[in-house]
Amino acid sequence: MTAWDFVVRSVVLALALLVLMRIVGKRLVGEVAAVDLVVGITVGTIAGSTAISDKIPLQKT
Repeated sequence: MTAWDFVVRSVVLALALLVLMRIVGKRLVGEVAAVDLVVGITVGTIAGSTAISDKIPLQKT
């Protein structure tokens, strides 16, 4: 994976996560249920793995 691919993947995923967070809404960490916290961490992990791995495509071909 080239540096350009990494940058594009990171920007696309960061924008997608930003949109997702806007849809879900802003809540303080103290107001988040344990399940919501686990889901948030899981989504972040998947996004991070997708950003750094060239084996996971951003779209189906």
